[in-house]
Amino acid sequence: MLGAYGIPASYTALAGTIIMFCDFFMTACNISIRHLELILQALHWKKLDKEKFIS
Repeated sequence: MLGAYGIPASYTALAGTIIMFCDFFMTACNISIRHLELILQALHWKKLDKEKFIS
């Protein structure tokens, strides 16, 4: 299957490792952005307890 794209089969492990690291990075960014969105929404609706962030 990889031969159809001109990729040797020996590169399968390398490609899998690269994809795993990229997926780890993208998942971390996604989680961070979701937390930021929740904080911004709570701030907008005036439901954010700022005292908990200070202490």
